[in-house]
Amino acid sequence: MAFEEDLEQQLISTLAQYHISPEGTRIQLMGLSPSERISWLQDMVNRVTAAWPRIIGVKPTSSQRQPETYKIHIPNDKLSIRVFPGNTPPDQGMFFFDFVDKDTLRPINAPATYKLAVLIGPLESPLCSMEAAFKVIPGPGQEKYLSINGVRCRLRRPGQPAYDFELPMRLVERRAPEPGVGQAILMDE
Repeated sequence: MAFEEDLEQQLISTLAQYHISPEGTRIQLMGLSPSERISWLQDMVNRVTAAWPRIIGVKPTSSQRQPETYKIHIPNDKLSIRVFPGNTPPDQGMFFFDFVDKDTLRPINAPATYKLAVLIGPLESPLCSMEAAFKVIPGPGQEKYLSINGVRCRLRRPGQPAYDFELPMRLVERRAPEPGVGQAILMDE
């Protein structure tokens, strides 16, 4: 019985964090068998957690093999660029990337002398980390960048030629347009 009471307290605490009144929770649980109580509580936890916002930018652990995680080698450097989805759905067309030690794959914040840019035709548009964009000082290895599918970027480092790299394309299923919303189609369709 202690397990169910503990689970119930966790649920009530979780509901309170999201300003959901636990009023009636105890009444609804009265008369249920222990397995019914656990099932009801798990269902409530699932409903609450399903409503939580999606957290994006989540980095894979160094040892974790995650689908759609890529590595781009930087010539004459001890670092590589790791490209990962960061918990974004494929239809959002985005990738995150960071710098990792080539040997250990441990994330490392970009050296201050590294400058990144997105290439738009002949133009370079500076690219800052997510942390810099939000004026947050990243902890060691926490810095990350965000860009769209297939974009070409340029890395500038002191004493080295500029290095251009391209983010991969995520395969996206074509979906029917929402009613009343125009959609671009290929010219040959």
